[in-house]
This record gives sequence, C-alpha cells and structure tokens, in this order.
Amino acid sequence: MHLTVAAAGGDHATVRDAVAAAEPGARIVVRAGRYVGDLRIDKDIALVGDGGRDAVVVQGSVTITSECELAGLTIAEPTGHGLIVRGAKANPRVRDVRVRDGAQIGLYVSAGARGRYERCEFSGSGWSNVEIRDAGSDPALCHCRIVDGKRGGVYVHSSARARLEDCDVGANALANVFVQSDADPTLVRCRLHDGKEGGIMSLDGGRGTLEECEIFGNALSGVELREGATTTLVRCIVRNGRGHGLYCHDSARGELWECALFDNGRSGALVQSMATPNLVGCVIRHNRDSGVIFERGGAGTLLDCTIAEHAKAGIEVRDDGEPRVERCHVEGAGAAGIECDDGGRGRFEDCVIVRAGAAGVAVGKNGAPVLVRTSVEAALVGISVGDGGRVEADECRVRGGAVAGVSVRRSGTIKMMRSHISGGRFGIYSDQPGGQTVEQCEVTIEPVAA
Repeated sequence: MHLTVAAAGGDHATVRDAVAAAEPGARIVVRAGRYVGDLRIDKDIALVGDGGRDAVVVQGSVTITSECELAGLTIAEPTGHGLIVRGAKANPRVRDVRVRDGAQIGLYVSAGARGRYERCEFSGSGWSNVEIRDAGSDPALCHCRIVDGKRGGVYVHSSARARLEDCDVGANALANVFVQSDADPTLVRCRLHDGKEGGIMSLDGGRGTLEECEIFGNALSGVELREGATTTLVRCIVRNGRGHGLYCHDSARGELWECALFDNGRSGALVQSMATPNLVGCVIRHNRDSGVIFERGGAGTLLDCTIAEHAKAGIEVRDDGEPRVERCHVEGAGAAGIECDDGGRGRFEDCVIVRAGAAGVAVGKNGAPVLVRTSVEAALVGISVGDGGRVEADECRVRGGAVAGVSVRRSGTIKMMRSHISGGRFGIYSDQPGGQTVEQCEVTIEPVAA
C-alpha cells in the first residue's frame, strides 16, 4: 500500500488522515510543506518525507507505540514533547529527522521503548533535548546532533539503558549528558562540548560507560561523579574545560582507564568527600591547578598514571585525603611533586617524581604519607618535612639538588629505611634533634656543579 500526502494532488491532504487510513506495511510519502497537528503511530508503517527534512515540517508532536519507520522530516515547535516513543512494543527506525524548538522534551523514550535513531538532530528544546527513562528502555542513537537545549542535552535515568555512537552533544544549558538513578548508558566516540555547565554528570547511583569520547570546552567540570555514581571512562579525552577535568565527590566511585585529562582551568582531577575513583594508565597534564587533588576524605587509586607539567603540585593530598598511588610518574610540577598537608595521608609505591620546582615531596601540618620503592628528584630538596608532618620511606632513592636530600624542620619527623639519600649541601638536614630515624641507608653529598 502506497499513499502520498500533499496540499494538493495527493491521496490525503494531512499526514494525520494518511496515518489513520494506512494499513500495516504501508508506505506514506509526504510532499514538501508544513503540516499542523499531532500524530500518533501505532502500526508498522513507513512515514517518509520527500525532498529532505527541511522541506517537510510537522508542526506538533509525534507519538510512536509500535514498530515503524520515520524518515526525512522535521518535527517543529510542539507545545509538549516532540517525538514520544513509549512502551515495550515501540521500536521505530528513525533517520534524518530533526526535532526542534519544542516546549518540553525533544525525544522522549520511556516504558521499555527502544528504537534506532540515525543522523537525527534534537535542538532547542525547553527541557532536555533527549530524555530516556525506565527499566527496559534501550534506544540506540547514531551520528546524531543534540545541541542548544534550554536545559540538558541527554538525560538518562530510572534504570534505563541507551547506546549513543558518534554523536555530537553540545552547547546545552545544563550538563550535556546527565545520568541518574541506576541508569546505564553507553557512549562511544561521542563529543560532549561547550556546555554551559558540565560535560557529563552522573549521580544517585548512575552508571554508564564512555569509550573513546572527547569532552571539551565545558564551563564547569568535564566529568562530575557524585552520590554513589560508578561511571567508567575508557580512552576518553577530557580537555580545555574551565573547571576540573574530573570532579568526583560524595561517595562516588567510577573508573578511568587510559584517559587523558589536560589543559583544564582548574585541576586535572579533584577527589573529595569519601569518593574513591580508580584512575589507571591515565595521562594528566598541564592543568592550571594541581594535577590531582585528594581532600576531605577523598581516596581511590592512581595506577600507572603520568602526571606532568602543572602550575602547582603534581599530586596534592589534604584534609584527610588518603589515596593509594602505584607506579606513577610525576614530572615538572611548579611546586612539589607530591604535597601532603592538613592531615593528608596516602601510600605511594614504585613511583618516580622528577623535576619538581621546589621539593619532590613536601609534607606539613600533620600530613603522613608512606613512600615505598619510590624515586624522588627535585631542584632544591628531595623530601621536605615540617609543621608536624610525618613520613615513612622504605627502599627509596631521594636526591635533592641545591640544598638537601631530606630536610626536617619544625616538629616534623621522618623514618627512612633501606634508602639512598643525597643532596647538594646536605644528605639529611634537621633543625631539631630526634627528627629523623635512619636505618640501613646510604647518605651522600653530591655538590651541584656551578
């Protein structure tokens, strides 16, 4: 069955009448024009615009509750949602469709609906451009553009799933992607950029996986994980945001594997308030604050990471932060390579700290790191301890440049075991008796060449 819709000369003058008359399996071709009125599709038909999506405009909402095909048209200025896909039987094939300037949500997928959406655009919606909700909902969006939402870009929540591939999500008023309440979307090769707030926010047990995505130019943090979120990023780039590259807090977890976080306006990663993310094989470089900051009980693991060229510290631990750092390379910090202050703790194993602008490791105000098999080299002092700080170091190599390998001052204490220590003027310098315990160590003076 083949039907045409046109203002004159077609089988029907309105799209609504053609849909009502069509039998399952019918193909409806819509000629160029503007057609006013909401549509409901509850049977497997094909509704195809003739002349491209700019030529055929449906002014109103389109609701789909079945399998069907929708292609080559624009859904414009609906007073409610734009494209509504609802129920477990809804599994449309949607391509080359634009949904724009609706009062509420652009694409609304709910109640177990699915569907495949290719080369679509969702823009200018009064609420989120795309919202996916409810267990069983699992649409696939490929090569879609999701931009300029007056609230969020993509909102996935309430145990929904979704897959977005090669999508461009940008310039939305809230987070470009928002994941909440056990939702578990997968994003592959997507670009999340230029958001008025963040790139992606995951909270309230939000899950999800991002693979080979690029997150850049957002006004707040590129990635924010909070309130028990467990989102995973794999081989993603997070760059050139005005906030932190990663902001993980309020008991969030999450994992970053082989990601790059660079040129962000604040730190590469900020971990606080009992959050425990794992960063593995990541490169964190050239952010304007410290490379990674752990504070207010923030913990987690850094494994096989490179942390380089930061204006402040490479790794900063304060306010009861306590990370585990293994096999990391910390290079070119403007201040200390590792800084533990205000009760900051942590365990650093098999790390290399080089080219720190001041101390390789600086500890004060009740900081208490443990260093194991770690190599430290700095321009002035290898390890500096003061203000009640405490350091334990075992099987380490510590070299200070112009001053000392180890400097202990103002009620600081250090216990060095089975380590090699050297400095330009002092192997170990202490301004108080009993500030250092040295067992089975080699201590040398290596003057710096003039």
